[in-house]
Amino acid sequence: MTDLTIPKKHGLAQTSATVALQERIESIAFQLRLTAPARQYLHKCVKDGPSRDVSGQLGNVCFDFHSHKMNARLRLESRRGEHVHAILLENDPEVIAYFAQPPNVTLDIKREDGIVRSTTNYTPDMLVVREAEIVIVETRDDARLIRAMEKNPHQFYKDEQHRWRYRAAEEFFSQLGFRFELRANSSLPAILVENMRFLEDYCKNDSPKLPEPVAAAIEDRVRTQRIVPLVALLNAGFSADAVFKCIADRRIYVDLTSDRLACTQDLVVYSDVHTQQANKAVEAAKREPQLPIPGTYELKPNSRVRFNGKTYFVVLCGERDVLLSDENGEQSAHDLQAILGGHKNGIVELDQTPKGNRNISFADVPPDELKRALGKLDAVRSGDDANYSQRSLARFREAITHADNDVEAILALVDSRQHRGNRKSRISDANKALIEKAIAKHYNDERNTNKKGAWDKYVGLCQEETEDNGQPMRAVSYTTFCRHAEELGSTRARKGKRSAYQSSAIQQALDCSFPTHGVRPHEICYIDHTTANIALISPSGNELGKPTLTLAIDGHTAQTRALYLSFDPPRTAVVLMVLRDYVRRHNRLPRVLSVDNGSDFRSKELSEFCKLYGIDLRFRAPGQPRGGAMIERLLGATEEEVLSELKGNTRILRNDARLVTKSVNPFRFAAWTLPGLYAVLEHYLFIERPGRPHPALGVTPNEFEARRLNETGVREFKGVKFDENIMLLTSPHAGRPFHKVDPQRGVWVDGLWYQHPALRKVRKGSKVEVRVEPWNAKVVYVQVAQGWVAAIGNDRRWLYRNTRREMELALRTERRNAKREAARAQVNPALRTHRQKAWQPIDFDPRLALMQAEMRHLYDSKGMTLALPKEIPADLERSDPAVDTLTPPTFRALTNSQIDQLERPLEPRLSELDNCPATASMSDDEIETAAAAVIASDMTVIEVYEVVEPAIPAGTPARAPSLLQKIGRFR
Repeated sequence: MTDLTIPKKHGLAQTSATVALQERIESIAFQLRLTAPARQYLHKCVKDGPSRDVSGQLGNVCFDFHSHKMNARLRLESRRGEHVHAILLENDPEVIAYFAQPPNVTLDIKREDGIVRSTTNYTPDMLVVREAEIVIVETRDDARLIRAMEKNPHQFYKDEQHRWRYRAAEEFFSQLGFRFELRANSSLPAILVENMRFLEDYCKNDSPKLPEPVAAAIEDRVRTQRIVPLVALLNAGFSADAVFKCIADRRIYVDLTSDRLACTQDLVVYSDVHTQQANKAVEAAKREPQLPIPGTYELKPNSRVRFNGKTYFVVLCGERDVLLSDENGEQSAHDLQAILGGHKNGIVELDQTPKGNRNISFADVPPDELKRALGKLDAVRSGDDANYSQRSLARFREAITHADNDVEAILALVDSRQHRGNRKSRISDANKALIEKAIAKHYNDERNTNKKGAWDKYVGLCQEETEDNGQPMRAVSYTTFCRHAEELGSTRARKGKRSAYQSSAIQQALDCSFPTHGVRPHEICYIDHTTANIALISPSGNELGKPTLTLAIDGHTAQTRALYLSFDPPRTAVVLMVLRDYVRRHNRLPRVLSVDNGSDFRSKELSEFCKLYGIDLRFRAPGQPRGGAMIERLLGATEEEVLSELKGNTRILRNDARLVTKSVNPFRFAAWTLPGLYAVLEHYLFIERPGRPHPALGVTPNEFEARRLNETGVREFKGVKFDENIMLLTSPHAGRPFHKVDPQRGVWVDGLWYQHPALRKVRKGSKVEVRVEPWNAKVVYVQVAQGWVAAIGNDRRWLYRNTRREMELALRTERRNAKREAARAQVNPALRTHRQKAWQPIDFDPRLALMQAEMRHLYDSKGMTLALPKEIPADLERSDPAVDTLTPPTFRALTNSQIDQLERPLEPRLSELDNCPATASMSDDEIETAAAAVIASDMTVIEVYEVVEPAIPAGTPARAPSLLQKIGRFR
């Protein structure tokens, strides 16, 4: 028997549960008596994992879906297909395991006579292992299936049971002993899946049990009345959590396949299934029958559509979707092109439109045409052939055959005399073909040629061609050519897919089976970054540049959930900080994160965090920002309403920076610090904006969220505490998650050793998980047997007061300099000496230390900086050898007026002292005394450290002392 090993690509850890799953799959393969090729295919699927990486290049939405049954994360590439199917498989007790993207196979595409016409590479969506069979499943959109059937009806077709079939795949997998199943997205139970996701919090083992008195009271009330609206239960004092818990425990009944739990205003609960069925029958009998309008190829309202053995009525027709209603009043949305393509291929029936029946009204008919229509109607009814021939009267009678009244008869007899004229084009077919050829070859290309250049090429082609009658081809005018170019021009071919996407129409979807923005608060959250268009400064007036703004918004309630403002570029650590702020504000985490395809969202670190908290990652299609309209609009509103009103905003630089002169350069007028900007944004996003009426909600987001929480359940048991656990889990890993332990030295992280007494008890060579503290480079967190401990860096003089970001940049620069010096040493032996430099961020970026100090000050006040504060030694800040010899000053709190005095006057006075000729001959002690006198003359409270000359390693070139070294460090 082939050994089925657990793959790493599926994320299956070698635990007792996964080993048991492996043995069960082996047992099923043995019971089904699979052949050697089938066992090899199954073994490859389980061992190697997904055969390809999914992407959203076709405009589809990809998902990172965590399977508790498989204990793995699956990458799915369809929100309405694979994701829905995976949820069904996850909750199907007969399914043992399922694997996404099984191995690629080669299919033989045969003709009807059995001759192989071609071959194609094919990758199914899912391999499903059941107790009695192994199934290969493919889910596709209806429109895509229709196009495949039009292209090759012998391979793609529908059988008598209205099931889709793919002949080549069925023949191939039947030889292996597998059953192949092709499912359309419309056949998946969308309402059932939505309800399953809605109730999953109440069905888990960690969900608290409902107190028996409350459950009994709800059950008795429903049993007594038999049919009770949810709103009545809520008005009676029962909480939504209690009602939905009773539904999950099956103490009261709701048809989860037809009734949407999220539609709380219309939801009705029943005492049992028989009461529900009887009530549905009564409601269907009361409903007035829909009167079909004969015909309509354009799918007008109330026209009939027949497919899959059922009759539907058109409720509404949009540009992309058609909303249909069945005989029981249940509505569903379908793809418009799929309906029209199915009608063309004979699998969808539409009412035929009677000849002459036009959709016009009296408002569209001119008076003279109305007068002629009345005359025709009188002639038909009187039989008078004085004005019309018998043939014309017969044609008039045929036109009014389906008219139910005189109004419809008159409108059917309205002629089109005003549209008469010579409609035949004066351009020959050969000339049209030449115009199309010139536009396709010389206008719709990547050179982005203008119409004049394409017309010149067209004129040259006309000189080489002749008409069908042998006459020379005459070129059309430039104006006529431009009209054809406007009709046939392709933005995608000329400017690329992104420009075509921006100029394309915004499609309105009628399908509400898969709500894009969720059905309850804290279900779907959108996260994105942007560079804030405002220049910031430090408290001392130094320019710090523009910060990065990261926001999170709730898709259902339009409430801003989290805010993070920093000088760091978008990366995974920033995303984790946003989630940390989410928990700090709401003590919750979302169910789904909707993000773009940036590398900061595709990291393994974020994936593991989402796996731990049961969060699904949803990636919108690349290059299609409309998929994140909620967060994009929030970022735009923040810039329009807040940043544009602040002094020092850089919006003027967005169009053409070359036109910006010195007098309007925003960096000269920068006045805001990072904490100040954070406070302004926080007030706007969390106080002012949620209190305004939202155009999509009709009420304020605060009111809407309060109402939806009351209707869909608060779910307090799903809360996440803002404690050491969330602080640790949102601290990023150090390059890689696991590091080896040396009991004597500790763990080696980013070029330095970190020690803790607990590491001495760890066996040498063992690997431990290591996370770094973003706000203190001296600390890393290590997981040992006793739990998480804070390991302290040994060489602290390199880490003094530096954040992890500063240390990363210093290391990067040091390595780059080392490579450059090594390259020089290969050709210059005089440069082979080792140079040791202190890792001071100011040596690499003068603003970096100030940026990090601002960020650390801001998030220290929010309590978001240290994950394990009790583990940090109290004397850690004084453990720097360069600081131990300094005289520690006594701290005295400054008032606001003193702070204002401290910011500005210091820098010009010190610059004046530094540039003074009299100080050129002074010693360092004399300069220090003079500097202290200058500062004391302007400020009442100032603390100055004693100057300490750090030891300079041998071989280090001499460098002129800076002003800060002359006067000492101050606070």
